[in-house]
Amino acid sequence: MLQTGNYSLVLSLQFLLLSYDLFVNSFSELLRMAPVIQLVLFMLAWSTSFSISSKGPSF
Repeated sequence: MLQTGNYSLVLSLQFLLLSYDLFVNSFSELLRMAPVIQLVLFMLAWSTSFSISSKGPSF
C-alpha cells in the first residue's frame, strides 16, 4: 500500500509547482487579453475526466 508519509515532500513540491504554474499561466493570459474562460473550462474538464478515469471501471 502506498504510504503518503514517505512521499509528503514530493507531493508538496508537486502541489507548489502546479499552483505556481496555474497562477503564472492564468495571469499571462489576462495580460494578453485572451479569453481566460477557455483555460478555466479546460482545467475543469481535465480534472473531471481525470477523477472519473482514476476511479477505475464501474460495473
